[in-house]
Amino acid sequence: MKFLVDTNILSEPTKPRPNPQVEKWIEEYEADFYTSSLVMAELLNGLEKLPESERKRQLARQIEKLVENLGGRILSFNLRVAREWVRLQAELRSKGRMMPWEDSIIAATARHHRLTLATHNTIDFVHADVRLYDPFTYNDVTRPDQPREGTPS
Repeated sequence: MKFLVDTNILSEPTKPRPNPQVEKWIEEYEADFYTSSLVMAELLNGLEKLPESERKRQLARQIEKLVENLGGRILSFNLRVAREWVRLQAELRSKGRMMPWEDSIIAATARHHRLTLATHNTIDFVHADVRLYDPFTYNDVTRPDQPREGTPS
C-alpha cells in the first residue's frame, strides 16, 4: 500500500514526546509514502511562525532531511490534481458537505494519485472518498468498499 502522508503524521517525530507508534509506522513505511507540496508548505509555515531559537534551527534541519529523504515523492498541485479537486468539490456540494480548502487539496492529491491518506485528522476527510489510515491507531478507517491505492501517476 502506498500512502500520502499528512502534516500531523510528518510533524509527529519533531514533538518533544512523539507517539512511539507513529514513529514506528514512519520507520516501517517511509519507503512507501509520498506527501504533497501543500503539506510541506504547512510544515514550513509552522516553522516560520516560531521565534529564532535552537528549537527552530533543529526543526529546520529535520524538515530539510525530510525533503532529502522524500526525494521525488513530494507531489505538486498541478492541473490534473486541480481537476480532481473540482470533482471533489462538486461531490461535496451535492452532499451538502464542505471541507477546509487545505484538506480538500490534500484529499484531491491522494485521490488523483490513488494513494491512501495517512492522517490523524480522519474526521475532516471521511466525506472525501479517499482511503484513510490513522498511524496513531494503526486503523484503516475507510470502509472496505472504497479501495484507493496505487502508485502516483
